Amino acid sequence: MTIIEQLNLIDRTLILGVAKYDAIPKKVVVSNIEYKVLGISVGGNPTYISLEIEKTDSKLVGKKLTESRTR
Repeated sequence: MTIIEQLNLIDRTLILGVAKYDAIPKKVVVSNIEYKVLGISVGGNPTYISLEIEKTDSKLVGKKLTESRTR
């Protein structure tokens, strides 16, 4: 998915996009950096998914996210 919104919180980062999978991945990769998925956020409109990932200060908006093959 392409990340269209990002919100950095104190202990995690929220990213929003349209997912092409129907299960919550354990890890995702953005720009060759792997991030642990902490959960999902409720409240997005259908087709959008908001993933909670480990805290990052990197700008992720516009970048492609893929599911990590390592579990």
